[in-house]
Amino acid sequence: MGHPPRPRPHRRNRRQPPRSDPALPRSAAGRLRGAPRALAAQVERHLAASLELVGLRVSSLFGGAEHVRYENQLLDHTDVLVVTTEKLDLLLRNTPELAGRLRLVLVDEGHSIDRSARGLRLETVLTRIRRTTPQARIVLLSAVLPNGEDIARWLEPTADGTNHAKIDWSPSQLRTGVFSWQGQEKDGQTGSIHYGTAQDRDFFVPKVLTRRLTRTRLFPRDLKDVAAALALHFERLGPVLISTTQPAYAQAAARALQTALDKTDTPVLGGRNQRDQRRALSERIAEHLGEEHELTVMVTQGIAYHHGTIPQPVRHLLERSYRDGALRVLCATSTLSQGMNLPVKTVLVHSTWRNQEQIGVREFWNAAGRAGRAFQETEGHVVLIAKDTQDARNLRRRYLDKDNIEPVLSTIGALYHRLAITRLGTRPAPGQNLTDIDLPDPELEDLTDWAQELELQLLTMLAEEVVDTPDQHLLEDAAHDLLAHTLGGHQIGAQEWSLKPLARFTARRVAALARQLPDPAARAAILRTGLSLQGGLDAITAAEQVANTLTEHPGLLDPATWPALRDTVLTATTIQELRRSATDKNRPIGAVVPLAGDWIAGWTLQEIHHHYQLLLAAKDITATSDYIDKVITHDLAWAVSSILQILETRHGINLEGPLATLPAMLKYGVDTAPACYAASLGIHQRSAATGLAARCPIPEPSFSDFTGWLDDRPAPSVTATLHTDPQPLADTGQLTDHDQVELAITISPAPEDRRRRTSR
Repeated sequence: MGHPPRPRPHRRNRRQPPRSDPALPRSAAGRLRGAPRALAAQVERHLAASLELVGLRVSSLFGGAEHVRYENQLLDHTDVLVVTTEKLDLLLRNTPELAGRLRLVLVDEGHSIDRSARGLRLETVLTRIRRTTPQARIVLLSAVLPNGEDIARWLEPTADGTNHAKIDWSPSQLRTGVFSWQGQEKDGQTGSIHYGTAQDRDFFVPKVLTRRLTRTRLFPRDLKDVAAALALHFERLGPVLISTTQPAYAQAAARALQTALDKTDTPVLGGRNQRDQRRALSERIAEHLGEEHELTVMVTQGIAYHHGTIPQPVRHLLERSYRDGALRVLCATSTLSQGMNLPVKTVLVHSTWRNQEQIGVREFWNAAGRAGRAFQETEGHVVLIAKDTQDARNLRRRYLDKDNIEPVLSTIGALYHRLAITRLGTRPAPGQNLTDIDLPDPELEDLTDWAQELELQLLTMLAEEVVDTPDQHLLEDAAHDLLAHTLGGHQIGAQEWSLKPLARFTARRVAALARQLPDPAARAAILRTGLSLQGGLDAITAAEQVANTLTEHPGLLDPATWPALRDTVLTATTIQELRRSATDKNRPIGAVVPLAGDWIAGWTLQEIHHHYQLLLAAKDITATSDYIDKVITHDLAWAVSSILQILETRHGINLEGPLATLPAMLKYGVDTAPACYAASLGIHQRSAATGLAARCPIPEPSFSDFTGWLDDRPAPSVTATLHTDPQPLADTGQLTDHDQVELAITISPAPEDRRRRTSR
């Protein structure tokens, strides 16, 4: 397989064995890993620290389904690639030869294959790899996967379960319990913790807290106040994580903790030696959120909250500060519950309810796993907070027994099961003959989403001659063969149900899709983007609109008219996925183009919030940040990259200059290709990426040119240029010339990190 010119080798401070070392294969294996985006960055950092010592190069492609062409150059210069599930799906659609280079696929947080649209994508991606690359080994890792042997039998049917490894030993001891109040309210109450399961109480800690009537009510009474009081109690033992199910709960708990601290003699947690570190953290957060924002103040007291709507750079600052000990209590949603290795001593579970539904036992134990992390603590505490005695019994019975963790079930199998119930009017029994039933089209929103995702994935994998055949039986047989290789096919077979109803259902829907898209070239163009059918049709229409505009006004391709060309493309980008996110909460679609232009131009988050807060109905700056993150850097970047792909493949328009880099500009919030390269290399501050790019003396450099120039700069000079943490640039690493790479990929499902960071 031929490769484009490679970047110049990067010098490395650490000594490495040469690539010709006989202990290393000439073609190194690659790894694919599944984890949320916050975890993905940590995974990359830790893998690089270990694997680079033996000459293996680690790179990463985070983000959603946006297609940034220059980033794909990384595939030619890496041995281990850390990616999100969405990004891997996109890579396999656009670079099918990548599958043949895989040797090891490592999926972290493997339980994320469970029932969800995201789980369905992971299941079909792994199925595609199993079918096209049988030599690639697939390894799923999870601490909350009770039916691991079943998953192992799916991955390798001939192994008869011998490919399943279960390790119960842990380097640290985990104490789990429930906090509840005892006594009559009129007399005051004491709060105690019962450690152990519903069947076996290991020990009992009385009088952890006390509360008395103040005026007309007990205090602390609300969960946020109880969580704050318990955090102050446990903070003396080590760092505390208050695990919540919603962003509003995380913020409320942090505010309650701040109020409780202000009533003490020492309204600051931790020692005085951390004041300078916290002051610096506060100043960095103020750059993003403003000096008056509550987080800017909270961190000076050693506390903070963390959830998905907080700007990504601020989340990174909070994670690092918590890891370094500057923050003693962090109130967080599941943004931190998926595998992040943090020095948590105690996890306090604030609530087990989300949107009127109780969270699963698996989610609880995944959050509990943050306590007493290996090499961080020898013992960890996990405490559920009960409202009353009955609630305490229910919590203990439901959550403290690990045998209650739900098995991981295929989304495809769940779709089949629920549609069968709709058709039959009752649950089918194991072994029941379902061969002749016709599954109905789904009506519920989640089932509709699953069915649409499944049919698009099958359409991607089925050969064109099969899709376009008038022989419905041939199409059903092909769909049956594909479905049989999925986890759903395996689990449906375990129930002794026929797979034929699902094969007929999917074949019928795939044929309908093909009729809606009779042009194979248009169909292929849409499938490469990863968009929905309607989104793909919208993208084709938008591409035609842009192509017609360029035909009428060819001068738009002149570099001097770039702003006009940029706005032409952005204005045409009104695909379904973007409309859905941009108009959420009654926000006007008209805000997208001007805000995107200001974002690319380098406006700070505070400037954008001040200018657009009324238009976006954003009371807090984090709401504006969330809009930018979801609408601009994800959906708009995805939509624009899709339109550009179609412009190139269907209209023959050669993408050059800033137009080719527009998706990356939207993703990173910078306005030049070199600044995009710098952001891709892990420079998170937009101003720092822009400043470094401005110093590059190469006119209109390629990605390879830029990385080569960067490697030639002395590290102290680079650090002085950035006025920031030198670690990202120290991580740019060495890209060594070598023959065909056989990749190992690490997939991350999440994910919470839409940026991509090149390393080493």
